[in-house]
Amino acid sequence: MKRFWYYLYKKPILGFLITKIIKKRESVILSYSKTGEIIFLDLNGRFIREESITEKKAIYSVKVLDINNDGCQELILGGMDGILRVFSIIDKFNLNLLWTHKFNSSISGILLDDITCDGNIEVIAFSLDNTIRVFDINGNFIWGQVFEKGIGDAFILVNKEKKIKQLYAAGNDGTVRVFDGKTGEMLWFKTFSNKIRCLSIIKSIDRSILICGGDDKILHFIDINNHKEIRNINFSDYIWKCISYPKDIYNNIVVSTYSFDYFEKIIPLDRIKFSSEILCLNNLFEVVWNLKELNAECLLFFMRKNLKYIGIGTTKGEIALIDEPTGKIISCINENSCTNMVKYYSKKDLIISCHDNGKLNAYYLEEL
Repeated sequence: MKRFWYYLYKKPILGFLITKIIKKRESVILSYSKTGEIIFLDLNGRFIREESITEKKAIYSVKVLDINNDGCQELILGGMDGILRVFSIIDKFNLNLLWTHKFNSSISGILLDDITCDGNIEVIAFSLDNTIRVFDINGNFIWGQVFEKGIGDAFILVNKEKKIKQLYAAGNDGTVRVFDGKTGEMLWFKTFSNKIRCLSIIKSIDRSILICGGDDKILHFIDINNHKEIRNINFSDYIWKCISYPKDIYNNIVVSTYSFDYFEKIIPLDRIKFSSEILCLNNLFEVVWNLKELNAECLLFFMRKNLKYIGIGTTKGEIALIDEPTGKIISCINENSCTNMVKYYSKKDLIISCHDNGKLNAYYLEEL
């Protein structure tokens, strides 16, 4: 990787997305900060504009989509202050507030999908206030559900047999719950011994398998047809991420564990030897490869020149590219500040990262 540009902001950057603004007919980087700012950059790293959204509260989840088909994109965001905000992005990247909804605690994530199958996009948000809520494009409440504790991860799955969409959600109460996307009715649930942090689907030989894990340090494999646990794998650290390619395209899944040991260490971060790891499993649940001593903050699947890669960002500030079939690290740069997000922009063949020190970095991918 060769550096193309970097931009230094005054506060930690928690994440970003690369999106095409319809009216401007150009792609931009929209980043969001730990203190509640949205920053627009062009793809050469040049500052466009900044807007303060929250009162010094972190923004955790941001989506951009023309949800109401008016030819103008909407910015949907949520974070620590618990307010779900929907803006229209208008001329000169100004934001026009359309509607808000207040949760009682931090918003963990946002999904945009026609979950009710009525032909319209809905906004689905889940929170540490124990609720998941679904709204129409105008902010009208459609349905909601309550967990015993906060909700940290969720995804939507199409059930072709029943011709419905289902919402899978993971709770800090140790449950995974599955809901009918149209009515909000709970279809089934599983209870585990501790917080569930992540969940995904892998298509095995003859069935689809739910994979989930968290603070019980166990990766669980659940048959989504009969809801039985068919296998599990024990780890020495918390299970942090589990991601897979789109369900009908590829069957491998990558799992990362996470160690919080560095919170208690007095030695410099770059000298800590992490016990956490990243591993790849195939659709027979066999370990394809395993990388040790990597504390991953973020994982990214991407395709480049018909080859499969994984991008990772670590607590130590590393940005590494992994050859997906073999697990070989083929390129690695260390920015010496926690890497919060990594993305690949195929049109310019760029890897872009953001960090706790406020830097956004763009790297050209040379021949790998």
